[in-house]
Amino acid sequence: MLVFPHPNGSAPPDRITAEKVARRFIELAGVCRNPMVAEFWPETGYEWATGRRDYTPLLLALAAGIAAVATAAVLILKKRRTN
Repeated sequence: MLVFPHPNGSAPPDRITAEKVARRFIELAGVCRNPMVAEFWPETGYEWATGRRDYTPLLLALAAGIAAVATAAVLILKKRRTN
């Protein structure tokens, strides 16, 4: 299934234009045509997914968690080797 955004946020293209767009995409991508479903939506969600967000606190917490787990694993392995 292919989902294309409407050009410039306008109404969906007519059938001939939609077929041309889908056909050209298939040619350039090199994917199989059958079975293929192509839809034109006003918004695909790409803008939301790629919007700038502040992930710094989450990344710092994740890095601290990974460091803590790695340190604990190293200590446990050293303790097992000495015993």
